[in-house]
Amino acid sequence: TEIAKEICHWGDEIVPPEDPVKLPDNIYTYKQGATMALEKTVLNEKIVWDLLSRHYSILPISAKKLKLGTANCFQVYDGYKYYFLKEFQSSFSENAVVQEAKLLEYLSVAGVPTTRFYKTLNNEFVINYQNHIICLEEYIEGQAYDYDDLPLELLPQVGKMLGRLHQVLKDYPLPIDMSDKSAVALISAFVIFSCFSLVLPSPPW
Repeated sequence: TEIAKEICHWGDEIVPPEDPVKLPDNIYTYKQGATMALEKTVLNEKIVWDLLSRHYSILPISAKKLKLGTANCFQVYDGYKYYFLKEFQSSFSENAVVQEAKLLEYLSVAGVPTTRFYKTLNNEFVINYQNHIICLEEYIEGQAYDYDDLPLELLPQVGKMLGRLHQVLKDYPLPIDMSDKSAVALISAFVIFSCFSLVLPSPPW
């Protein structure tokens, strides 16, 4: 197939491309904000293809780097669906990211609209590549904002989602090594992220 041919071609690439494979014109991407990754990525298209094919049995044909957040984030496409690949800074521990994944899974099962981590073929939430923790998540359709440009009209929905999270998480068992401060910071980020997926219109495709 044409997709298979593209995969083979991509897998033979040795150096990071300056211009990734162009995605369809109607693809809805996150708003490109001012926030930049704190560390240079250790990934390129060949490495992404190798990691996803080996650990997830996913054969991507493109990987587009997103100017989103302080981690290195990529929109990955395999010809059928889109994925969100996140490469954390080297300072992040595997345990911290796994706890995030478990909390997201708990929220999702409880009906809170948030992303979920894809597990590897070995049933792990993350993979470790050159001392960087990497995870693959569902690609959420919606608009991302920086912390300083949240529209005021969204505040009521953010407050509503905060109340819902308090209710859902009241009996959630926090890990022994997670402080209350860390938990509050993590949950606060989910409030904004989850709220966007509720109130913003879906992309037209």
